[in-house]
Formats: sequence, C-alpha cells, structure tokens
Amino acid sequence: MTAKDLLIVGVLATPLLFGVGLQIHLPVQSEEVPAFSGSVKGKEEVRNEFKAPAPVLENGAQRAFRAPAVFAKGGDSSALSEVEGVELSNIPMRLNALLEQSKDAWPRVGEDLLARWARRDPQTALDWAQNVSRTNPELSVLEQVSASWAETDLAAAVGALGQMEEGPARDAVARSVAYEAGRDDSLTALKLAITLPPDSARDDLLEFVISQWAGKNGEAATEWAKGFADSSLRSRLLAAAVMARAGHDGEAAAATVAADIPAGVEQNRAALV
Repeated sequence: MTAKDLLIVGVLATPLLFGVGLQIHLPVQSEEVPAFSGSVKGKEEVRNEFKAPAPVLENGAQRAFRAPAVFAKGGDSSALSEVEGVELSNIPMRLNALLEQSKDAWPRVGEDLLARWARRDPQTALDWAQNVSRTNPELSVLEQVSASWAETDLAAAVGALGQMEEGPARDAVARSVAYEAGRDDSLTALKLAITLPPDSARDDLLEFVISQWAGKNGEAATEWAKGFADSSLRSRLLAAAVMARAGHDGEAAAATVAADIPAGVEQNRAALV
C-alpha cells in the first residue's frame, strides 16, 4: 500500500476502536506532552508528582469506550432492593456474609454493595478489599473499590496509592484508577501506567489511554507514543492513536501510518480504519 493510498484511506476513515465508535463530548484543553525517553520512572518519583490535586472527573461525561467490565459495574433490577435496603454501616457485615454463605450471589448483590460503600467511605472499603483480595482474588474487589473511588474523586484515589505498599495489590489499584483517569485525565493515567510491571495488562491499559487521549488531542497522544523504545509496543500504541484520530484528522493519521508504523500487523490494522 502506497503513502497515497494510506492518505485516502485515512481521510475517508471513521473513528473506530476495537469495534466501538469513539464519541467524546469533552472540551479540548491544551496539554503539556509528557516526555518519554524510553526509560520508566521509578514508582516513588511518580508518586511525588501527585501532591497537587488532579482534575476531578466530569459528571455526565459520555463514556463510549469502557475498560474491562470489572471497572464498570451496574446491578440488575432484581438486586436493587437488596442493595438499597442495606444501611451503610451494615454493608461490611452483609458483604462478609455473602462471602461466607452465598458467594454465588456476589455478582448480583455484592458488587453493587461494594460500589456503594466505596463511593461513601472509600478508604475503609479499600482496607476491607485488601484483606478480602488475599483469599478471594477472583472477585476483583480491589479493582471494584478503586474504580468507584476514582470515578467520584480521582485526586483522592490517586493519593491513596501513596499509602499502599509496593506489590500486586497496589498495582491492581493503580491499574484500576488509571483506567478511570484515562477517560478524562490522560496524563495522570499515563503516569500511573508507566509505574506498572511491563506485562500484557499494562500494555492493554496504555493502549486504552492513548486511544482516549488521541480522540481529543491526536497530535499529543501520537508524539507521546513515539517515545517508546519497545518497537512492538510503540507500533501498537501508534496504531491505536491513528484509529482514534482518523475521523477528525484523517490526513495526519494517514501520515503517521506511512511514516511511523513499520509494515506488518499494526500498520495493516491502522490502515483499515
């Protein structure tokens, strides 16, 4: 495929991200592109950058692309009465009873109770979740609490990470907070993401954040993605940026495909949008 062909494809493209139309209705703000030299900052260094409050998520922001399902829980109607009828002070007891007696009811009732608790008393809910996650990792309670907290008060959720010990629990919380931040505060999300272990979960997170960012500021997201030393991941992130950017800046998206993404799977993926 020639550069000219790529340009034509890019201009005619519509925004598509993993089969979901990207619809963002947030004001575009000027952002300072974080320099990325290919080396990852230490977690302590990144934590120190979060002393100032981060922007709080905007109420009613449209979320056309959701992260993994665990970060977006909503109860079914049959569980609403059970959840609404529980006093806040009784939620821990009810959750413990569910874990001991009827774990099968957790997806229907437990997740909604936990989300309600996390929105009202997030630090206590997070402490409870850290204990429960040691024996019930399959329930993803840490991710559920931190996602609910970040959705209601992003700055406080980020700040809580500074009080957690290094390890899998903190990584799970950081990843969940970063997914929520990635919808509206790309820089905070990226700072959290690059502190995580370099694995497939981190790479999926980076792709999600770059896609969200590129939908609002394609140039900044593309330039940031170019800083990765890992050529495979760099191509994947650039492809994600192109797909999110194509509908509103097709010429620039096509130029990125031709100039910055090597021939192969990712170039083909980006050129098809």
